[in-house]
Amino acid sequence: MTVEQELQMLMNKYGKTEVISSMKDFLEKDISNEQQREWNALAPRYGLPQNLFNTSFNHNGHTFFLKEIKPNNRKYPIIAERDDGRSYKFPASMISGLFNRAQ
Repeated sequence: MTVEQELQMLMNKYGKTEVISSMKDFLEKDISNEQQREWNALAPRYGLPQNLFNTSFNHNGHTFFLKEIKPNNRKYPIIAERDDGRSYKFPASMISGLFNRAQ
């Protein structure tokens, strides 16, 4: 049985919307897990604790969630997602300062 046939069987049993929603949730969790593994590996390099992944902070009246570290971005390696879903880059020193001050 091909993947397409299995998907069709699932859609017939549970409905197209339910299958698509479940696949989307599964993929988002998988992506988030991969991002967290990358964060855990790279955070110490920037003086950040590993447990800050997906932690929120406020900046300029918006709430941001820490999502990624991109080491090739030398000036702004920290990627955070704003409460409206847009992504922004931040310098590691700023993020480190925010969370060192809070402790």
